Amino acid sequence: MEEKLNEMEQAGIITRTSTPYSSPLTFTLKKDGSIRVLLDARSINKKMVAETEKPPIQLDVLNSFHGANYITTIDLNNAYFQIPINKDGRKYTGFTFNGKSYVYNVLPQGLKTSVGSFSRAMNLILGPEVQEFCVNYLDDLAIITTGTLDKHLEHIDIVLNVLSRYPPDGDLIQEDKNNSLEIAYTESEANIELIEKLKSLTVYQLQDSESLAIIEKLKTLNTSIIKQNNKFKRYSLKNDVLYYKTNLQEVIYLPKALRQDIINQVHVEMGHQGPYKVIKYVRDRFFWKGLTKDIKNQLRACHLCQLSKKSNITYVSPCKSIITENIGDIVMADLYGPLVSGTFGYTFIFVIQDSFSKFIKLYPLKQSTAKSVVTKVKHFVEIIKPKAIMTDNGKQFVSNHWKQSMSELNIKPIYTTVRNPRPNTTERVNKELSRLFRTLCHTNHKDWALILPKLEELYNNSYHNSTGFTPCEILYGESNEMSFDKVISKSKDKHNVEQIRRQVRKNLKEAS
Repeated sequence: MEEKLNEMEQAGIITRTSTPYSSPLTFTLKKDGSIRVLLDARSINKKMVAETEKPPIQLDVLNSFHGANYITTIDLNNAYFQIPINKDGRKYTGFTFNGKSYVYNVLPQGLKTSVGSFSRAMNLILGPEVQEFCVNYLDDLAIITTGTLDKHLEHIDIVLNVLSRYPPDGDLIQEDKNNSLEIAYTESEANIELIEKLKSLTVYQLQDSESLAIIEKLKTLNTSIIKQNNKFKRYSLKNDVLYYKTNLQEVIYLPKALRQDIINQVHVEMGHQGPYKVIKYVRDRFFWKGLTKDIKNQLRACHLCQLSKKSNITYVSPCKSIITENIGDIVMADLYGPLVSGTFGYTFIFVIQDSFSKFIKLYPLKQSTAKSVVTKVKHFVEIIKPKAIMTDNGKQFVSNHWKQSMSELNIKPIYTTVRNPRPNTTERVNKELSRLFRTLCHTNHKDWALILPKLEELYNNSYHNSTGFTPCEILYGESNEMSFDKVISKSKDKHNVEQIRRQVRKNLKEAS
């Protein structure tokens, strides 16, 4: 091996130099017993861009032999070594032998681009005219003639003349001027065996009407190929970003390396909400095969969710939902608390939710008096004007001050039945607040008042199963952006509010 490497170094094929890359070296024996040095470049190949150029299909090569009277093969000696490598790229071909570091100056065997690069070079050298009777496969040429011997010799002369235009570079392998080119004709056993095999090869001629009929029939049966082509039509490249066109919109095709980070970012930014809402949010921005499964698996493994979430299994009969037709038909209100005294001495949260849009407002309170909740209702009226308000039978809501204030605001007070607050949807909001507090305030319980605006924003910009939209979309026609929406250049989608609300009415009836 050392003798072979010295020979290659003298010929300018390799050079001793330092390089940060080093692939293992291996070898095979040629038919004549000499050594063929190979680069085991599997590690560096994983980081290389693949070469799209390929040698012809073997069956096509065999078909070109059909009807041949004469075949001449040319084995291009050290063919790959005739193609130099750019100086900047030579460091990637490095290897070490006996403690010495080398790089290739020319194309080595073993790189994933070697075969394609050589095929491309030979196609350029031979050209379309020569390729009519000359087939190149790897480092072999086959000159095929269906006519006379004189015609075949003419073809050989053309091929040799073409090859002679590309003499080896001065830094590469030199021709042996001591030996002249000799052409000999032999009827070797291998060639005779090849001819016998070619005789038995079935090739359908173009004038074969039966074969043409089969081909035409096959053209009408390639539905699977057509379907594959339609799949590729969904993909497009814009500003070096790959997009996928769904039935509704065009979204980014997310590479595998970024999927786990994006799922985690959305999950955390949405307050560790469940799979449905995370899937809906990710699907509106990205696409990849197996998106739903990947999100469910990752969220199932979330340690914080395992600690903070409780089972949703219920052991009571379902309660029929209250269906409303418009925003403000009915709003639900309830008190959540008492809580640990937080910032500014707050101990309660007054929760108000619009039954149609699911839009909520969370008002922190120091005291749960009728006067304080009435004040917050007056603030809520500036956003949504309710026709009716549903509460439980708490003392604040059955007081004269509450009833009189609602009458002045032209709001009808409605009450749930005693010991059955489930029709009031704010009970579900309170349950979600408990989960969010356990998730986001587990290190310091007194911080709950500081994150209340964030919880309100999270809830109002989260998709709801029953409506199919976020509360902000139903109320304003758009949702707030997430932190990475500006990075992916996703603009806010402003929708027709009335069109959204018509769809919400339909969805609520189907969900009831």
